[in-house]
Amino acid sequence: MPNLGRVSLGEKVIAALSGWLADRRGAVSPVMTLMIVPIVAALGLALEASGLYFNNQSAQNAADAAAMGAATNNCAPGGGCGATYVDEAQAVAEKFGFVNGVNNTTLTAVNNQACPAPSIATNCYRVTINRDVSIGMLRVLGFAGNQGGGTRERVTASGLANPPGPPRNFCIQALAHGLGANAAALTINGGAFLYLGNCDISSNASMKCNGNGNWGIGTAYSVGPASNQACGAVNTGGQTALPDNFAGLSTAANIPAPAGCSGATSLNGGTLNASGGSVCYTGNLTINGTVSVNTAAPGSKIILYNGANLIVNGTLQTVAGGAMSVIFSGTAGNNAPGFISGGGNLDFAAPTSGTWSGVALYQDSRMTGTSSQTYTGNSVTGLIYGPYMNLTIKGTINHKTGGLSCIGFIVDQLTISGNVLFFN
Repeated sequence: MPNLGRVSLGEKVIAALSGWLADRRGAVSPVMTLMIVPIVAALGLALEASGLYFNNQSAQNAADAAAMGAATNNCAPGGGCGATYVDEAQAVAEKFGFVNGVNNTTLTAVNNQACPAPSIATNCYRVTINRDVSIGMLRVLGFAGNQGGGTRERVTASGLANPPGPPRNFCIQALAHGLGANAAALTINGGAFLYLGNCDISSNASMKCNGNGNWGIGTAYSVGPASNQACGAVNTGGQTALPDNFAGLSTAANIPAPAGCSGATSLNGGTLNASGGSVCYTGNLTINGTVSVNTAAPGSKIILYNGANLIVNGTLQTVAGGAMSVIFSGTAGNNAPGFISGGGNLDFAAPTSGTWSGVALYQDSRMTGTSSQTYTGNSVTGLIYGPYMNLTIKGTINHKTGGLSCIGFIVDQLTISGNVLFFN
């Protein structure tokens, strides 16, 4: 239908807006003035707030990298090694655009800081970066900075890093319960054929090495000064005691009280069925001949209680592809757990997953009675753990047939005597 002169509501609105926009009189100024405030606020949020966020993220990246640089340098001022960890931290942060003393930026690097849990060490490095960032438009919204009378906001970031020592590939750790720092918890009376495969060794007291060379030892790490620190390629005395990271396996859930266990047992060959996950004995288990253990996945447990020993006169091994842990347990307190004895051979690997991953022979840490044992001529892949055991190693120590060259010892005190050869 044709328009007969009537004007629609939409046309009226458009006409009114067109006239308002075309108006050049002063009535427009109050409207524009009111609009300036939200426009400035929006720009402030877009530019300054994002700038603060960017500076914060950049500072955190710089602090993390600088802390790692300081820890890698690991040289305190006055240490006589040229560039110190402080110099290293500042050089790394500069690559990220954070130069100490420039653009309201300060960088602080300190050593001997508490390391992240669960570590109990206090030799970590901390780098803190502060930068005061100017603000202007955000103040329109009532946001005042915390520096410079409200004109600047301080951005703070902190990074924490472990030093390169202690090394992380220890194959021997002497826990040294009750020993003074000057006592030798780790003693090597080595011969010409001793070789430890470049592993690192540690003592929570001192260590003493008598012989001719470092025998393939990487780092010798000790709490005490040591009677003879010439034990490894790198020797570091006066360090922080390392924690016992395997004591926590000694729980009722992991090592249940004996129930349905066999007494003293002798096996003259054949198969020992542990496919249910575990077998247990309250008396000595004696192995004569070759006994193969049928294990579950990822591995089975043989548990010997109340001081019972594993007496190996023949060979104790797992069936093809099997893995197991042998655990010596009993009543908690001042009682000594059993261990292995006999002139035979163990030939098995620890599980590679699950609760007992990596653990081949384990003495219950709730039993604090001390004992002296000898480990010789066995082929085991995994950890040998005896927190209150004084252990002497002799002879050729090998790994499981066809297994990885991977073995470790965590004991109270350790002596290596004679021409010991690891992984012949």
